This record gives sequence, structure tokens and C-alpha cells, in this order.
Amino acid sequence: MNHHLLAATAQCTRPNSSFAIHTTSWKSSIRLSSSIMMMAASESKQSNTNQHKAQIDPDEITIRNAAHLVSSPQRFAQSHDMTIQQVQQTIQARRKVSLDLHHELLALDNIAFTGSNSSNNTSIAKNHQQQQQIGKMKHQLICQSRFLHQRNPFVCRTCWTHIPICICTLFERKIPLPKGVRGVYVWTHHDEWGRTSNTGSMLPLGLVNTQLLMKGLDCHDEIFQREVLSLNDDTVVPVVLWPGKPGDNATVTLPELREMINTYNNQQDDTRKEVVLICIEGTWNNARKMANKLPPHILHLDIGNEITTFYSNNNHEMYFTSTSSTRAPLPKPTALSPSILAPLRRQGKGKEGGSTNVSTLEATIIALLGLGLEEEDGRWILSNAKEKVDRIREFTGKVYARS
Repeated sequence: MNHHLLAATAQCTRPNSSFAIHTTSWKSSIRLSSSIMMMAASESKQSNTNQHKAQIDPDEITIRNAAHLVSSPQRFAQSHDMTIQQVQQTIQARRKVSLDLHHELLALDNIAFTGSNSSNNTSIAKNHQQQQQIGKMKHQLICQSRFLHQRNPFVCRTCWTHIPICICTLFERKIPLPKGVRGVYVWTHHDEWGRTSNTGSMLPLGLVNTQLLMKGLDCHDEIFQREVLSLNDDTVVPVVLWPGKPGDNATVTLPELREMINTYNNQQDDTRKEVVLICIEGTWNNARKMANKLPPHILHLDIGNEITTFYSNNNHEMYFTSTSSTRAPLPKPTALSPSILAPLRRQGKGKEGGSTNVSTLEATIIALLGLGLEEEDGRWILSNAKEKVDRIREFTGKVYARS
């Protein structure tokens, strides 16, 4: 859901339009779910009339892609370690969640719309404040629903990959952060939470002292305020991995940050400072707005030069060249899409597009490599990200790069 929809508008008087808007985030899963339910009902009926139906050959359970699974309710259920009845119940529960959220948001819309008809200045100011509060309440409801139920009930809650191709087992260990870096926090927009094409969700799987936080979720906002912004802790230096405005004194380059950390490391224990790295996860438009809302004391880290150098040194060969003879190779990165994620998702459009636009995971690893992360460890995490992209491409049939 786009957070612009959180403002009270006259659309609250049009239920059909409101429903279409508020259920956009569930559209893909419900469309898939509807097909499964129809086929499940058909197969159940056929089973009742034919008790001698042959069992599915185990070889047929081999997962080829999503279309292969959806073509058979039994294959789909088995690939998720569920029964057909459990799949149906999961789909019905998700539909109920979507409808309940819609009704709650619509009720808040109606309150905002009813209170916006006053004409005197005092009432207008009061209503404006009320609408802001209602907008915040709607945002919190959406965040809570997304956190509890994610985008799709058939996606792994940890790595955000389709359950049959879950990549959690690839991360058998966690890599320590460079000296002087206390922690990494992946600050995530609610619309990004649970998205299968996301890469930031893998960072906590491969790095120690790394957390995934949703902006707008109360419990996560408390952690962000306490551990990241750290207004009352002089030993913490928060740095957001997002370039500031040109000429802004709050923007630092990677060599400058590395020098700062070296200075901190030479201080005494009771006065030693450590960097906390904030990695924003969201679309370019949402990420920019999130960065702009950060307090002015937070430093902005610009790694554009390092990204260009990383991909111009043929480092991409390891991640973009497939080792499997049965797997279609990833298209080579171009000046407009050097990212590992480019075959699944655009990395910025228009003025936002460019040779330094890469996924959150890639940007984070490149920054940490510049701060002292072992090159072998960085390559290991990036290769796992590439494996996730490969699996999703095979599973969803996206064999060509997005243009």
C-alpha cells in the first residue's frame, strides 16, 4: 500500500474504490489463491466420485515453477508441507484479514470525512489535527497487518522467498561486522515487508548484530529510537546509507567514514564511539522520503564511487555467471542496471535510474567491505543473494531481465 493513501480523502464515500485500493497489497496472493481453491474443489469432487484414483508419482512432485505447482492442488500443498484443506483454510484466513483491514480503514476514513465539513477556522484547525491523527492510526493498522500476515501466506517469513525455494539454509553462519561498527539496522517501508524480490531481508541472516525494522510499527519504532537514533548515547554515531544533498556537511564518503572509525578505535574504552549503520529498504521514492525524515544530526554515507568501482572491476562475473548447466544465465549488468536484483526489479526510474543504483543488500555489503569486512565473507553473502534471484527467476518464469 502506498502511504499517500493514509491521508483522509473523499474516496471513503466510494466503498468499491476503497476496497480496490486497500487490498492492492494482497492482490497477487489472492489471485493465486483463487486458482488453487477452484482446482482444489474440482479435484476434491473428482476424488469423491473415483475412489480408485491413482496416486501422484513422487517424481512428479519435483518443483519446476509456480505454474507447475498451481496446476495441481496436491503438488502445491505437498510443496508447502500442507494438506489441500490447510491450503484452503490459509487462503480463507488471508481473505478475512484483508476484509477486516479494509473495514477498519474505511471506518477511519468515514470519521475523517464526517469531521471535515466544518467551516470556522477553529474547527478547521481542529479537524486538520484530527485527520493527522487518523492518518497515523491508519498507518499503524497497515503496518501491524503487514507485520503479522506479510504480503503472501505462502512465502517464508524469514527470507521472504516462496516456501518451496526458501534460501534460509544457505546461511549456515553469520559474519561479524567490521571493528567499529556496532550494528546494522535495515529500516524497512511497510510496503516492502515480505516482498519476494527484496534483498535486505537477507542481511540479518548473514550478519551478526543486524536487525530488520519496519518504519511505523510501534515496537520497531521504539527500538529504532532507542538503539539507532541514540540521542542520549554519546558512544553511538548513526550513519544512514543514503547520499545527502550536494554540499551538505552531513554527507561523508566511505574513506572519510573509515578514517572516523579508525580514530574512534584508538580512543579509550569509556569514550570510544561506534558507528550504527542505517540501511533504508523501500522503493527509491519511499526510501528518499524516509531518509529526509531522519534527524539532522545523522550522517549520510555516499558510496556512489565505490559502487561504480566495484562493478567496473569485473566483480560481477562471480555473481552473474551461472554454474548450473540447467539454469539460464543472468543477463550481464549494464550501465543502467548493474544490480544483481535487476532481472527481477527495476532499480530506480527516470532521474532515479543510474549506474550506482543497486539493491540494499549490495550497497550494504559494498559499504562494509570498505569498512573492513573480509572480501570472502562479502562475496559469500552476495553469492547467496544471486542464488535467491536465480531461484525466483526459475520459479516465476522470469528468464529475461526487466527492461
